[in-house]
Order: sequence, then C-alpha cells, then structure tokens
Amino acid sequence: MGHVEFTLRLTNRSTGTCTVAGRPSLQLIGRDGKPLPTHVAPWPPGAKASPVALRPGTSALVAALVAIAIPGEGDPHRRGGPCQPPAVALRVGTADRTSTLVAVQPSTSVCQRGSILLKSLVVQEPAPKIPRGLLALIRGPIRYPPAEYTLTVRYDPHDRNWVEWSFGPAGPADKFQGGTGFAHFASGHWHSIGMTSNPAFCPPAVPKSVTRAFWISCVNP
Repeated sequence: MGHVEFTLRLTNRSTGTCTVAGRPSLQLIGRDGKPLPTHVAPWPPGAKASPVALRPGTSALVAALVAIAIPGEGDPHRRGGPCQPPAVALRVGTADRTSTLVAVQPSTSVCQRGSILLKSLVVQEPAPKIPRGLLALIRGPIRYPPAEYTLTVRYDPHDRNWVEWSFGPAGPADKFQGGTGFAHFASGHWHSIGMTSNPAFCPPAVPKSVTRAFWISCVNP
C-alpha cells in the first residue's frame, strides 16, 4: 500500500573477502548532489540482520520498500505535487564504514520524508558457482535459450541444501513473464520443488523456515 519495491545488489569485485552490514545504511541524493531526507526502518518491523561475508565475485541482494504515494509529516502537501524532490542516487554504507554511490532507476520522489523499509541482505552465489546438477535441473523446464534469460539463484543462509531460483528476460526484446521455483539437495542429488510464474506462491513442500529465510510472504490459497 503506497510502496514500490527496489532491489539493491552489492557485488564484491575485489580479490579478497569483504564484510557487509546485514542492513546497510542508506542516504538518498537529489539532482543537485545534496542529501535528501532519508528514514530507514527494518522490514519486518524489529527484524535483526547479521553481517554477511562476500567472497570475490559474490553478490548480496536486499529489497527496499520505498514510500511513493502517501505524503506524511514533513512532506509538502501540494495537490498533485511530489512528496520530496526526486532522488536520483543512493549512497550505500557498508560494515567497514566505506560507502558507494548507486543510481536510483527510475528517479523517485520518496514520501514520508524518505521512508524506506529495508529487508536484510541475502547472499547470491555467482553463476559459475552453481553446481552442475542444480543448473541442469533449473534449465530443464525453461524453454528459452540461455542467452535470452537471466538466472538468479539464492541459497538459504541457514541451510544451503535449499535454494530459490528465478529467471527473467535478458533484455527488452525477450518478451516473456519468467518464473521462480525452489530446489532441495538430498541423497546426493538436487530435486525440483516446483516452479511458478507467481513469486509469492510457495510449493507446499517448502518448509516455512525456508520461506522465512528468503523473506517470502506466501499467498497460497
């Protein structure tokens, strides 16, 4: 209600392992290069996040729910006007107190004085690290050439025998919906636990502890 979800990806491009705060600090930046009001809160409320270690080439993803529609205290209340000046960039702080600047695409006016609900980071393994058996299992039901889609695999940070995977178009010319699914490693093999085009649907065989680890709110009927 009144929020849009952005995804922030942090990739370790160095030659050594680095540590990133489980919920990095954020600062919205306007077109003039100056800071904009920014208020970050954990999502779900009160959730704790532990630092994550990123090996070279490994990425971590975090979802940010950004308020865009409902003005709050401290926002201009001009009819039809933006809540705040558009944010075009985001300064992201890490556990070692360094920071990096990333673009906000598209530029967005953030309501409620820059309200951002931030989930915790989830480590994503680089594609070359995906086990061959798991990669074959995932690609089996995808009826598109590998060059036409992007593939994302996330390991459960508490039980690496479980993964969530998703695929989508590689570019604007590749017009299809994509999908998501789960896989489980047991008895020496990877097993598919279903695929769906609805990322909020969870196969009944997936334990709730796994969906919670991925911050997925299942909407199964």
